[in-house]
Amino acid sequence: MSDDYDSNLANANFWAQKAVTANEDARLAHNKNRAESIHDGQTIRKLNAEVDSLRAQLADARGALKLYEDHIDSLNKNGFLTTAQVDELLSKPLNEIANGHAAFEANFRKNQLALAEWMVSQRAFKELAIENGLRLGISKETTLSLGLNETPVRVLSNETKHVSAADIPFAQPYLPELLKSALARLHSV
Repeated sequence: MSDDYDSNLANANFWAQKAVTANEDARLAHNKNRAESIHDGQTIRKLNAEVDSLRAQLADARGALKLYEDHIDSLNKNGFLTTAQVDELLSKPLNEIANGHAAFEANFRKNQLALAEWMVSQRAFKELAIENGLRLGISKETTLSLGLNETPVRVLSNETKHVSAADIPFAQPYLPELLKSALARLHSV
């Protein structure tokens, strides 16, 4: 009987150990599932928080867009021009822009007057050059050719004795272009 008892005891211990192991495995699996569930819950909460944040940002952006649209509408209603309208306006000749814009027209007319005065002075110097050339026996055509072709190149290249383009601050940004144009005229004669 002692062998049967030992055998039954060993069997009982084996099955008890199996039960404990199975119970431990079940408990570990349960804890693992619970941990995964907790992790999933945390992930879901984190994602929900991100979604809420993005929704808030979207609402802010929509609000800012609405303010911008209202501002543009207000500008348009109050007579302000859109960028496209400004671009269209600036592509027109200056005298067209000046018509109907009092402040711009006043400045435009001042500039036109200065340009007209300059043109008249150029005609006066042209007349004086022709008269002096004729006194020296130089034909009108030769004087005009010198004035239109050779002299501008010398003025723009600062190779004159009395005046130069360096004396004209307004002309400074345009000197390379003016010289190129004068040289082209000189070589086409």
